[in-house]
Amino acid sequence: MSHSPDQNPSARRTAGEPNLSELPPDLAGAGFSQRLRQASVVERQAARNGALLVGFVGVILLLTGWLDGPSYDLSYLFRPSTVVQDVVIVGMDDTSHRELSPRPEALWDRALHARLVERLTRAGAKAVGFDVLFDSPSAIEMERSGFVENPTDRALRQAMDTNGHVVIGAKLRRDGVSAPSPLFRGDGRWGVVEIAAGDSTIRTPVTGTPQASTFVGRVARSAGTGSLNRPPSAWLNYYGPPGTIPTVSYLSALATNETPDVVFSNKVVFIGETATLPPARDDFTSPYSRWREARINGVEVNATSYLNLVREDWLRRLPGWIELAVVLLVGSGITYGLVFVEPPRAVAIGLAGTLTLGIGLASQVWFTRLWFPWMVLAVAQLPAAVVWSVIVRSRILSAEDRKLRKFLASRKNSPLVTPPTPDPTLESDDTTRLMETEKQGRMAAPMLAPGAIPPVPDHRMIRCIGKGAYGEVWLAEDMIGKSKAVKLIRRAAFNNDVPFEREFKGLQKYTPISLSHPGLVHILHIGRNDAGGFIYYIMEAGDDVSAGQAFDPKTYAPRNLGTDVDARGPLPVREVIQTGIGIAEALSHLHRHGLIHRDIKPGNIIFVHGRPKLADIGLVTEIATPGREVTFIGTHGYMPPDGPGAPSADIYSLGKLMYVTLTALPVSSYPEIPVALLQSRDGETIRKLMRLIERACKPMESDRYHDAESFAADLRALG
Repeated sequence: MSHSPDQNPSARRTAGEPNLSELPPDLAGAGFSQRLRQASVVERQAARNGALLVGFVGVILLLTGWLDGPSYDLSYLFRPSTVVQDVVIVGMDDTSHRELSPRPEALWDRALHARLVERLTRAGAKAVGFDVLFDSPSAIEMERSGFVENPTDRALRQAMDTNGHVVIGAKLRRDGVSAPSPLFRGDGRWGVVEIAAGDSTIRTPVTGTPQASTFVGRVARSAGTGSLNRPPSAWLNYYGPPGTIPTVSYLSALATNETPDVVFSNKVVFIGETATLPPARDDFTSPYSRWREARINGVEVNATSYLNLVREDWLRRLPGWIELAVVLLVGSGITYGLVFVEPPRAVAIGLAGTLTLGIGLASQVWFTRLWFPWMVLAVAQLPAAVVWSVIVRSRILSAEDRKLRKFLASRKNSPLVTPPTPDPTLESDDTTRLMETEKQGRMAAPMLAPGAIPPVPDHRMIRCIGKGAYGEVWLAEDMIGKSKAVKLIRRAAFNNDVPFEREFKGLQKYTPISLSHPGLVHILHIGRNDAGGFIYYIMEAGDDVSAGQAFDPKTYAPRNLGTDVDARGPLPVREVIQTGIGIAEALSHLHRHGLIHRDIKPGNIIFVHGRPKLADIGLVTEIATPGREVTFIGTHGYMPPDGPGAPSADIYSLGKLMYVTLTALPVSSYPEIPVALLQSRDGETIRKLMRLIERACKPMESDRYHDAESFAADLRALG
């Protein structure tokens, strides 16, 4: 009989302690499905409530958009910078303003803009975009008959006309569009620039109005580039931190000796403020401002929007209904599943899930250009799911604990009291005296008759499901209705007290080791009844041959590797390899603690929640050392010629076990291999596996694997 190992260290206990909670199966495969089938009504209802709550939280966050900005910005932590070569920015910076303007507080002289346009025309710029709002005449004499045009305005307008590819900006206001002055507004020469809203970070491009096209769209048409098709769900795709797009100062752009024509030739040039001193006002936060000082000028935002348009590499969001479905299904599904996981594992899964979802969804943007508000899942729903799971599991375990303690209190006058495990720090003589004292303190009880139902505290014995030379195995049910297996070892089966006491001490050594590895039979409790003449240990119940853990106690028949081979014949080679890896890892753990099993065979590999485990610990003993021999005992055919005293003997037995499961032949047929197996599609893998089995089963100990981990590593290499 065997039982699946508990992954929750808090559930480990020494003999004599009450079993306060059921040990959790793995959150994977058949183990988790079995856990769901065994779940109580309370657990299922709590899981449904949590799924609804966390799903609702995700929907609210998605609809309100509270985490849209942080999710978008933090994705830029994983953004690789892109080189930009087809766009140049001419920055209206502080130094240029001081050198070119007569007064520090004065606005930029439009005669300078005229000179710059003429320079760009000579250099062969493809198009020019002024992120400058020419919203009123600069020096217009107001007369009743109309406007009198200033010479500087006339010079700028003539320079624009000569170039033919100059576009100027306009701004959207609540009351409409703030259009440029009629002096510069020619047909197709102006458009609405990108504007900031809310937290002053520009993330989505401006859409324009029926009365005004977008600024970048006008520039793209003037340059004759791009399809000009922008998806309705577009978000700006910044190519790197502020300064990624090449920038030339206004003063340098006017000086041909500093900036050659090739800098502007056949490129689109954007002109706008990069100044930080008054009267500068075109300055915003950027996605990179979340973790460093990285403000961005409006002209660079417009240049970025233009590049997104002509390159068609906007970031796009999924349709709203898809995002809603993802948030509901993922958030609710994770919450429902975590309710059936013990708190330490739930926290670990939550942390791993947050990192995986966060990094995965934030970094995939730059491969797919599909953007999703990932923080709803990773930062809101997953932590909420973990908190709900911890609360629910803690309340359930607390309720079971109270129920168990109340039951134990009602039985405190029972004549059968399980003694505590002797302190392992005591010397052997002290331990013996302690045990004798405990014997004298017990209340008298009659010797248990052969075939009688053994009295095991806090358990209802259902029926005997197996017998051996030294005792029997019973199917039992604990006080909270969970199935267990109880191994009974009778004193009368031994000639004297020495082997009987050795069996008990062996259980004391093996029990804490079994709790620390998933491939070993899990001993939950050991006890003894000297008056009744027996010792016993309690394990998790193994799977039924057909029903797994959801079995009927009346028809229960334990499943082991031997019954699998009898029912199915040769097992698939991949299954044989995976079983071998699991048992080899369990043996490695056992050997590191100085113990050997001595009886590895198909019948002693049982399944718990679908996982194979090393069971039947009756022959487990300490590894042979000089001066300490190990009894020559085991199962014929699985025991090596040199005897069972060393770890390599267990590896020999494991090799024979894998041969039997691979071929379904008797162990005495080793190393015969059916021709049909070698000619199957897995024939090559079977040949490779047999070479490893042959090394494990070498007659000479020096030729075998000397440690189980090496055997496991070679098995893993087979895939």
